[in-house]
Amino acid sequence: IKNITDYGVFVDLGGIDGLVHITDIAWKKINHPSDLLEIGAQVKVKFLKYDEAITRLSFGIKQLTADPWTDVNKYFEVEKNYDGEVSGITVQGVFLSINYFDVFIHTTELSWLKKPPHPSKIVQIKDKLSVKLIEINKEKRKLNFSLKQLKANPWDEINNKFNVGDTVD
Repeated sequence: IKNITDYGVFVDLGGIDGLVHITDIAWKKINHPSDLLEIGAQVKVKFLKYDEAITRLSFGIKQLTADPWTDVNKYFEVEKNYDGEVSGITVQGVFLSINYFDVFIHTTELSWLKKPPHPSKIVQIKDKLSVKLIEINKEKRKLNFSLKQLKANPWDEINNKFNVGDTVD
């Protein structure tokens, strides 16, 4: 590895340089190539393409291993619980890392509240969570999980706890 940038790493193949784009380094999402690689490291790469117009060689590292999505059903089963680490938080939800997969919990699956708070009010980066798999979408390469489904829905028992006209604190 000759150089590391935000968008990938440049490799020297004995006088010929080529780029391994950040999306071709690992099957799971990485924030920066330096999270996995360092300058001077020896890496095996697979030739992906040559762009003659701009004389650029493109290589891949992840292509030397099997795509984990081809056997996703070996790793995951709908309705089962899994442990993961929070790797990202957005207004739409939370990203977790579980094995080789980056998975998602939509905001509506974080809490039983009708209007859930911002995900950062519920979890933080690096938090360890136990979550329930609710959908495998191989075509979109998405795994959707739920945090709230690990707890009983409080709305199911509301009539057993309160009656119309009750005064509560």
